[in-house]
Amino acid sequence: MIQLMHSQPTHTKRRPSVAQTVLLHKPSYGLASLLLLISLRVFGQSSESVSGLVQPFDAYRRQALQEKLFVHTDQNFYLIGENLWFKVYYVDGSFHKPLDLSKVAYLELLDNEQKSVLQTKVSLASGGGNGSVFLPASLPSGTYRLRAYTNWMKNFSADYFFEKRLTIVNPFKPLGLPVLNEVADYDIQFFPEGGNLVQGLASKVAFKVADASGRGAAVRGWVLNGLNDTLSRFTSHKFGMGTFMFTPTEGAVYRVLIRDEKGRTVTRPLPASQPQGYTMQLTDAGTDQLKITVATNSDSPSTVYLFAHTRQVVKAAEVRTIQRETTFLIDKSALGEGISHLTIFNADRKPVCERLYFKRPTQLVSIALKPDQNQYVSRAKVSIDASVLAPATKTSQAALSMAVYRIDSLAPTRSETILSYLWMSSDLQGTIESPEYYLQPETAEIAQATDNLMLTHGWRRFRWNDVLASSSQTTSGQPLLRFIPEVNGPIIQGTLTDPTSGKPLPNKLTYLSTPGKPIRLFVSQSDAEGRIKFEMQDFYGPKIIIAQTNPDDSLAKITITNPFMDAPPARKLPDVAITESQSDQLLSRSVAMQVQSTYWVIGLFSIRIRPSTVLLSTGAQASPTCWMPIRVSHAWKRYYASTFWE
Repeated sequence: MIQLMHSQPTHTKRRPSVAQTVLLHKPSYGLASLLLLISLRVFGQSSESVSGLVQPFDAYRRQALQEKLFVHTDQNFYLIGENLWFKVYYVDGSFHKPLDLSKVAYLELLDNEQKSVLQTKVSLASGGGNGSVFLPASLPSGTYRLRAYTNWMKNFSADYFFEKRLTIVNPFKPLGLPVLNEVADYDIQFFPEGGNLVQGLASKVAFKVADASGRGAAVRGWVLNGLNDTLSRFTSHKFGMGTFMFTPTEGAVYRVLIRDEKGRTVTRPLPASQPQGYTMQLTDAGTDQLKITVATNSDSPSTVYLFAHTRQVVKAAEVRTIQRETTFLIDKSALGEGISHLTIFNADRKPVCERLYFKRPTQLVSIALKPDQNQYVSRAKVSIDASVLAPATKTSQAALSMAVYRIDSLAPTRSETILSYLWMSSDLQGTIESPEYYLQPETAEIAQATDNLMLTHGWRRFRWNDVLASSSQTTSGQPLLRFIPEVNGPIIQGTLTDPTSGKPLPNKLTYLSTPGKPIRLFVSQSDAEGRIKFEMQDFYGPKIIIAQTNPDDSLAKITITNPFMDAPPARKLPDVAITESQSDQLLSRSVAMQVQSTYWVIGLFSIRIRPSTVLLSTGAQASPTCWMPIRVSHAWKRYYASTFWE
């Protein structure tokens, strides 16, 4: 028997069938086709030659719909014993419109070793869902990753999943002192514009220097050759990022010497240069155009293609002949708002360079909150008017969520919002430091920082080998899309194997039931690889499932597949830093947590026990007055005691 947890939505809604779901997305595909025609009209003289890129790309986008999730949590800092409240926003990855395809979101909390410590499923209606997770006393203090995804999103890299950092403190266990490292331990990366350094060609090289916590570090640097001659100097700009120009030569080896503000130095090698290849440089050709310069160290005339898309919606496609160098001009108005990918293909239609460009959104939706009073007494009712300020061309309806929390030294400053996530973070690799900074009104400093970000966090939500494949399979021969969207509810999957040989058992009937009212029975026949699948519609709350075969196959082994996906290795999260000056606030919040946990139950009375001790990393001790609740469950007439410390 296996117990599954699934959060029930706050309201019920009829679930669309697969056919209805397809109809819901037809307008999006029609819009994409219209944009494709517009792009090809702009570059009509080369529409036939670029069709070999445009058509498979658009076909791939149609079958590989991109989903995005954003999770709004009520806080970023929690104590054990508290509830983590959240709302999930669910949109299409290309147009950022609410989706009604997947009906289940998987939400889990990962520790510093990328192991899942809490897991739950959340029901999704049109555009999202909501729920809460209780943080048990078994969690140690630390920084955690909250991640969310759908079954369909498991077809793609886990980098596409929503992630955010949360701090959780267990005040009843010592935090320990963080280890101070006097030796510079920086993550230093170099990113040649376009992707590669090519011998004899000048390139802009971007760099990023981050400390152990992932924050950018202010540094100075020098590019040195094998004779220790200084070839270039540079200084970091914002968030430890910056650029310098560099031209590699044949047979030379280069290294970079970096010095931080404390005078500590580290040395790193530059990426190796290629003997033959292409480079690209993106420059601003004025207020209305972008100039892309493509260079090669080959003297033979050839052909190169420029392909531009914004979140997989084709925006431009053009072909040019090249002999050492050629240029493309793109109207900024042709690109969509947000992040666009500019890719250069050679004559064989193989991607050789790629660059990101960020077009700042011009009409951001803002929310205004107005309380009915400026000051309130304890336990007074608070009324807040929320106004959505949107352009006249936008809809007047909006799905909102609001969190109210105390501002103190325990509450870190918020940075990531749904706007910065959808427009930027969700389409970039790695963690973005202060993403809201880039959505401010543009200045020269912000424009430079944004371009550095595009150079150092470039990536795409697909592989060109998959896009240009002639069939729906990847180059390795494996199916491109293994996981189907859960359009009606959770899908329980498993395998049927021979207990002795371990070989799959095909064409065997398997039954799954859920005891209780109403009694439900599901049937599945194993495929050639012994896989079984059950679609569970209107499946909420904790359930016990029972799976079995026919009596003739009673010895067969049934294995239910874990629907949660293993997390890939990731950078170590920063340690929790609680100082002695925060002990009073931590104590006050700990007592409030215990009081709330005591009285927010049905049928409750309490007995007073001896004070517990709250342990801090500084060695300071505090003794709050604690209550141990005796909770009564009227439904089962069962009495039990619980406490939140060991």
